[in-house]
Amino acid sequence: MSSLQERLIRLTESLLAAGGFELVEIAVKGHGRSLLIQFFIDRKGGLTIDHCAQASANIQAVLDGVDLGLEDYRLEVSSPGTDRPLKTRRDFERNLGRNVRVAYRGEKGMTEADGLVDAVRDDGLLIAGEKTVVIPWDAVAYAKIRLKW
Repeated sequence: MSSLQERLIRLTESLLAAGGFELVEIAVKGHGRSLLIQFFIDRKGGLTIDHCAQASANIQAVLDGVDLGLEDYRLEVSSPGTDRPLKTRRDFERNLGRNVRVAYRGEKGMTEADGLVDAVRDDGLLIAGEKTVVIPWDAVAYAKIRLKW
């Protein structure tokens, strides 16, 4: 994580939390006048365009009040999206009860589990599918929400 990302987190995380938002990730792309700063946020109960606009205005007000050492940048605020890989414990907690596919290192090498995120525990994930499995955190290689069409 860059020092700019760390600074942005320090400047905005509590502001977002006070508004009922969770900061999921900050991405900084490009450089110079083509710099893009993306805030990915979530909210219990779901996120609307109006929520993103509100959070964007609040973030912009904070960033306007500090010197980031940047010439120019574009700010985008959005949800992390359903196709984003689940990486952290918070990602799984946010998606309790949702259908996921988890690739993990098991006793016989890489395997996959499809099912609901039934529990997020200190020792790992409980995925309830055809069979219920506990996947230790250090065994998780990749996880993604499975959408039903």
